[in-house]
Amino acid sequence: MSKQITTPTSQDLTKGLEIVELEQRLEMVHLTAVEAEASSRCDVGGNVEVPDIQVRMV
Repeated sequence: MSKQITTPTSQDLTKGLEIVELEQRLEMVHLTAVEAEASSRCDVGGNVEVPDIQVRMV
């Protein structure tokens, strides 16, 4: 069995960049939610639910 190396197309590169951008956005949303939760702990009686976030690539 030989493995064939193929050159990525511009469509492959575009899709890869879109995935990286979505991952970065998801990380920012997560960090914002964590900061909001930590901030609410400083408030008297603060209670903030941080929802689970799921991403599905199509």
